[in-house]
Amino acid sequence: MLPGSVHLFMCLAGLVLCTPNAAKSEVESGVAEIIGRTRQMQGTYSVYMWNEVTPMDKAPFAEWSAEFHSGNLHRVENPNIRIIANCKTMSGNFIELQTQKRIEGPQVAKMACGINANPKIRSARKIGAKRTAFGKVTVIEPTDASERRTYDVTDDGILLGSTIGELGRGGHVWVVNKAIHVSRDIPASDIFSVESLEHSFVAQQFRQPHGGK
Repeated sequence: MLPGSVHLFMCLAGLVLCTPNAAKSEVESGVAEIIGRTRQMQGTYSVYMWNEVTPMDKAPFAEWSAEFHSGNLHRVENPNIRIIANCKTMSGNFIELQTQKRIEGPQVAKMACGINANPKIRSARKIGAKRTAFGKVTVIEPTDASERRTYDVTDDGILLGSTIGELGRGGHVWVVNKAIHVSRDIPASDIFSVESLEHSFVAQQFRQPHGGK
């Protein structure tokens, strides 16, 4: 997604580019496999994240988000959006809580299922490996027509952090997010249904910067 899930909302709400472009892609050896790993993940997990958001023309703010996954099914939440997707059929449902705006279609799944597949990647490189509180990750940096992003990817394809920024004009960074809690289960069995979009599955402790610690 996120992930980042903040960018999901920005894209689907029309605040940043999320349409494909025809630029030639230059992806370093091995990076395509890492990107594919995030999109084909079959495991079960919950990742709770804290996001620092710095819009170009508004005051900075911070907020929680969460991503849940099991098999082919994925769910994203933050304070204003909820998304479910089937990453096999590439179908998805999006709701913006403030306006009740709803979107349904493959573009939702392309955003939610691993690294964003809506904009065509122009280039992608491996920055290196690092250790986080939740294990080792590989950091990669893809770019498209308008954005430069980084992702912290585990060996099995979970995204534990990311940055999303502008490709030009000084490279302004819109979003920085990182995991504050990771578990290998999901909070309920029915969190991927359309009906579940009416409810949040994020406990209060994970709506704070350090997961309530």
